[in-house]
Amino acid sequence: MLLTFPVAQLRDLLKSAEASWSKGQRALWHQDAPEPGFWLRCDYGVYLMHNANLDAGEKPAVVHALEHNPETMPFSLWLDEKASYGCINEVEFIAAEVIRNAVANDSPLLLHVTAGQYPGRMLIRIV
Repeated sequence: MLLTFPVAQLRDLLKSAEASWSKGQRALWHQDAPEPGFWLRCDYGVYLMHNANLDAGEKPAVVHALEHNPETMPFSLWLDEKASYGCINEVEFIAAEVIRNAVANDSPLLLHVTAGQYPGRMLIRIV
């Protein structure tokens, strides 16, 4: 499954992240010392968000993949598609450099995602 994240939205997400990382970063369950970066999340659609600490009541900035955007697609379509490659309530870390490179090259981010070796895990390859 190919996921496409538009560069204009990535630019805004990166700007938000860089303004917020000074507050520290939230860790995933397997991270002892998180670095600034992004999370590929699979719950309400598939989207990227930064891992900066949020202020009380602050909502995270997100960029949905064009192929799995619940704001523009019927529920059953994006739900069935994301489940087909093992993406159910999953979170994967994406290094900040990946987003910075896409923005610097004025290019959308393309991720090729397949079901991972373990149930509920994804295998991600940057295209």
